[in-house]
Amino acid sequence: EWGWGSPRIVGAFVVAVVLGALFIWRCTWHRSPIVELSLLRIRTFSAANAMTIVAAAGFYGYTLTNVLFLTGVWRYSVLEAGLSLTPGPFVAAAVAGPTSRLVQRIGHRPVLVAGGLIWGGAVLWFVERVGVKPAFLSEWLPGIVMLGIGAGTLFPNLSGAAVASAPGESFATATGLNSVSRQAGAALGVALVVAIIGTPSPLQALAAFDHAWTFGAVCLFIAGLG
Repeated sequence: EWGWGSPRIVGAFVVAVVLGALFIWRCTWHRSPIVELSLLRIRTFSAANAMTIVAAAGFYGYTLTNVLFLTGVWRYSVLEAGLSLTPGPFVAAAVAGPTSRLVQRIGHRPVLVAGGLIWGGAVLWFVERVGVKPAFLSEWLPGIVMLGIGAGTLFPNLSGAAVASAPGESFATATGLNSVSRQAGAALGVALVVAIIGTPSPLQALAAFDHAWTFGAVCLFIAGLG
């Protein structure tokens, strides 16, 4: 409503940058900083946490998109929308264990790359296949199952890569920082999806949701490849 170029929006971004710089500066000298900057000098830890932010932005972004699409376009009730999303977490939980054991055998890199490609491709399924008329079994369910496979392959193993790369005495701090990265990515993803979808007319709704899903897919591709 304010417009991206309005003084209030520009001012908010400037304040965010200044406060972010102040936060980092304070972490350099505080005896018990919120962020241990020394951990960020470990390349694998920094990369894994950066990709956690990106993956979380895509994950939480497309999750919100899915709910809004089901309730706004397909006119599902909130309960029906929730049930329609349920297969994904079950599949992710089933996949997470075997892929973590695979990581122990062949390393993080191939598993994470494969997970990002599968996950991003699953989101693109919704762009290419899901239409304005409800078709749960033929259109929605295959996409949700693929989302679960991608999520279970990438997300827990990405967190594992971040924590495993930190020194043993910093395990708790590394775990906390990775959680912060995930929550920061979630906040960014939700905010960006809200901006992408906006308040479209009925004729523009499908295109708006396609744009939001595409944003999620790009984030997940970047997370896996990164």
